[in-house]
Amino acid sequence: MVGWLWYLGMLVPVIGWVQVGLQAHADRYTYLPHIGLLLMLVWLIPAYRMERGISRGTVAVLTVSVLLTLAGLSYKQTTVWKNNQSVWEHTLNCTKNNYLACANLAKEFERQGQFDQAIELTAQAIAYHPDSRLYNELGNLFRKKGMLDEALKQIEKALEMDPNQMNTLCNKASVFLRQNRIEEAFACYRQAMEQNPNDARIPAKIGVELVNRGRTEEAVPYYERAAQLQPDSAEAQVEIGRLLVNTGKPEQAKDYFIKALNLDPRQPGIYTYIGDGFLQMKQYPEAVKFFKQALTFKPDFSAAQEGLKKAQAGLFQQENSATKPD
Repeated sequence: MVGWLWYLGMLVPVIGWVQVGLQAHADRYTYLPHIGLLLMLVWLIPAYRMERGISRGTVAVLTVSVLLTLAGLSYKQTTVWKNNQSVWEHTLNCTKNNYLACANLAKEFERQGQFDQAIELTAQAIAYHPDSRLYNELGNLFRKKGMLDEALKQIEKALEMDPNQMNTLCNKASVFLRQNRIEEAFACYRQAMEQNPNDARIPAKIGVELVNRGRTEEAVPYYERAAQLQPDSAEAQVEIGRLLVNTGKPEQAKDYFIKALNLDPRQPGIYTYIGDGFLQMKQYPEAVKFFKQALTFKPDFSAAQEGLKKAQAGLFQQENSATKPD
């Protein structure tokens, strides 16, 4: 009775009356209820043996046979859980019209670079469950395969269903960049930024694309915006600092580098970037100090070594010119 009550009691939270997550059924849902069945067997088998007069040897043989059978079945089941691909392939074999399994298996093929299989499965998922994210994913797959017109077609379908989806807008921008439609790409990025003003990834992406095209002055406000949205990210502070140094504004860069240092005081790259800024301003003693600090954390850091040589050379020339009589 205890085992039976355990079994029935543990079925309640997993039987599907109240679904948790996207899955209605899962192998793991059987684990706890089956403890009750095992409890029943532990007490029933000895009682049944004594009632029927079955010898212990017979029970032992039957027990070993059952255990070997279960071990074989368990081993077979482990092949299903070998990796993500085997899990989703098994799921597709066991279910019908399962868009989630199609989409997840497509992701696995995408990671392996098998885009044709991924495209086929994603299209199948859309047939079962039309969804803006799936259309966007299909467009992304066509983009990766170089089929840009088809990619744009699928992305437009996604935007018809959800015009403000950030990932879809950014994906569309990526296609435009591949087609050398630069201003249209930036328009997509800006639209995504307007719809998601607190997401630092979008201004950072715009900044990177502008820098890649030599438009560094235009990139500065986007890098600044990304840094403001990530006040606890040393990397974001460093990126805007580096850009300001490269655009001839080392004084402005210094504040960002100091912020980065406060966030990550043991990062040799930050000390090196600060040293580069002082080097550009010809403040050689400060540059030497920061390059040396970088080398205390990473003695073989070539960028810091090279910067230190330049700073020491500049300091030597500065001191010599100061000591020469007029």
